[in-house]
Amino acid sequence: MTNRRWLTRADVADLMGVSTWTVDKLARDGKLRRHKPTGKPQGRVVYSADQVERLISRSATR
Repeated sequence: MTNRRWLTRADVADLMGVSTWTVDKLARDGKLRRHKPTGKPQGRVVYSADQVERLISRSATR
């Protein structure tokens, strides 16, 4: 099993320098995948740090 780092919506927004609304839009548009961890409060979602880093790298090269 891999050891993944998970980020909250606020963490992603801070890393990317965008608003949490933009993070939600990226997820709705399919550019960022939401994960719902088991055993957490209903409605809570997290994002894979690896995926966020790849998204940042791709946008930096454009």
